Formats: sequence, structure tokens, C-alpha cells
Amino acid sequence: MKDIRELSEKNIIKLARKSVTQDMDMGFVVMNKEYKVIEINDKAAYYYGLTREQILNVQNGKILNGFPREYLFCKCTLETGIPLKNHVVSWKVGDQKRSFVVDTILIKSRNKQIVGACSLIKDITALKSLELQIQHNERLAMIGQMAAGAAHEIRNPITSVRGFVQLLRRTLQQHEMNKEVGYTDIMLSEIDRITDLINEFLLLSKPREMKVVSCGLNDIIENVKPVISSESLLHDVEVTYELQVNALIRVDRDLLKQVFLNITRNAIEAMANDKGKLHISSTIFEKERMVAINFKDSGPGIPAYMVDKIFDPFFTTKDTGTGLGLPVCQRIVSELGGKIKVVSKGYGTTFSVYLPIEAIEG
Repeated sequence: MKDIRELSEKNIIKLARKSVTQDMDMGFVVMNKEYKVIEINDKAAYYYGLTREQILNVQNGKILNGFPREYLFCKCTLETGIPLKNHVVSWKVGDQKRSFVVDTILIKSRNKQIVGACSLIKDITALKSLELQIQHNERLAMIGQMAAGAAHEIRNPITSVRGFVQLLRRTLQQHEMNKEVGYTDIMLSEIDRITDLINEFLLLSKPREMKVVSCGLNDIIENVKPVISSESLLHDVEVTYELQVNALIRVDRDLLKQVFLNITRNAIEAMANDKGKLHISSTIFEKERMVAINFKDSGPGIPAYMVDKIFDPFFTTKDTGTGLGLPVCQRIVSELGGKIKVVSKGYGTTFSVYLPIEAIEG
């Protein structure tokens, strides 16, 4: 009975070791002092873009020759005799760049001789992305608070200036001073531009209280079509639509319209006078209960080094841009429980706005 119990305990330990190496949510690699991989789990093999069988018992230098030496963690540890602790690295797994934190340990015999090394590779891509998002939000909040303070101080005198310019314009009209009336029109236009900038500052600081209601996505797009049409005619851009069945979403209609108009305006201006094409479509993901509204343009595209910066406050490539439009859009969509994705390869850019679905009509 004792032997059976001991055997059972040994089996449990064996199964536990197998579970630890194969089922844990991190890569696990063991290498002997001849630099042969003698154990590796499927997760680690996947990170290296290979299978467990391809790597096992093969010289690292031969099977992993596409990786720099510093990514062969066990080998580096065996060569230097110094284990790695919380070592952060990044490389591509398939088409996606992933970030990892790596720890290694030296395996020693009873007489303290080094016989191998073990590495643990933890995928922290999601954590890294969350950290960047938190930093971005904190930066937005700080800039927004500073901007809001200045905006409140500017708004009152601007309102007074606009009122007096309107009075001046009325007087000039009465005296038929048409040339001077034209000057006041320019002044009012520029004052309105300053007011719009102040409103963006305030929205960046703290979005107004949302009036969330259930409404059809297609209905909102129908409402902004006339504005998009006038913008596209002005810049000689062709706009086409391909909308799926109407998805019911809970949003602030006015703020979502602002997002759609801002994205389409950016796309249209990027293709101005080039006879560009803007395709607006929707894609429903029933399993995820999400809908994507895609704005695909045929413009020059966004350079790869700029894609990560376009949502930073005050970053703009336009001569007259404020760099606040996209940060405000991102904040609004985030408040609605969604996200914005950008794809720009070569010519053309696609902005996709993802929003949660409440129901699907029809």
C-alpha cells in the first residue's frame, strides 16, 4: 500500500512537472552545457516561430540562426555565467511585434558544477500596450488641464471681441462700406476658428457629459452624409458607401458624428485635388459583439514612423492643423467603450472605429 502511495506521489510530481513545462502561460527552455535544447514547451517554440520537435535536441545556432545571439537566452547565460533578471526584449512573432520579459537560471549539479541553463519567457505585449495607453492618457489629462486653464481665460475676451466685431459689421453695412464688411467677415471667421480650438482644448481636458442613447449606426452615417458630400465636392474626392445591416449602438450621437466628420475631413484633405477616393464601410463582428466603421482613402498614406504619433496632442502634418482632432476622437471613442485602429501601408490609409453592439436590426 505504501509503495502504491509513493508511486502515486511520484506520478503526481511527474505530471505536475509536465503541466508546469507544457501548460503554463510562458515559454520554458532548458539547454545543456553543450548548447543543446533538451526541453522546450510549445509556447516557447511558438515564440521562436518553430515547433517543439524542430528545436528539441538541435544546436541552437543551427535551428535558430534567424535570431540574434542575445535572443538565445540560455546560451548567453551559459557563456557569461550571469543569469538574466527581468530582461525585456522585443521581436516579431508572425506579423506582430511582441514584447517579452525573460529570466534565466543556471542549473548546477550537487558538486556545484554548471550543467545547463533554464529560461522563462513571459509575453508582456498586452501589459506593455496597457502601460503605453496609461501613459498616453496621463499625458492627455495633463496637457488638457493646462490647455483648459488657458482656454477659460481666453474664451471670455474672445466672446467680447466677437460681439463688438458684429456690431462694427452692422454699422459698416448700414454705411454700405462693403470692402470693410469683407474685412469683418475675415475677422469673424478667424475668431470662430479660435473658438473651435478652445472647444477642442476643453473637450480634450474633460469630455462633456455624454448623452448616451440607443440608435442605429447607419442612421448616424446617413445624418453626416450631406456634410461629407459637400466636403468631398469641394476637394474633388469621390465617396462611396458599403454598409451592412443596421447595428444598434449606445452612443452620444453628436460626439460620434464629430468623430466621423473629423476622420473623413482628414481623409478628404489628404487627397485634395488628386481625384481621390474615400470608401466608407461597416463590418459586424457578431462573436465579439462589435462593429467596425472603416474609412479607407486612396491618399499618400502615413509614414510608418508617424503612425504611433498621430494620436499625440498637438502632433500634426497640416500647415493649419491644431493636432487635437484625432486625440479628441480617440478619447470620445474610448469613453464609448470602443477603439480606433489605423492601417497605412504604401498608398492609402484606413481608419477603423470599433464600437460595442447592443443589437442588430432586421
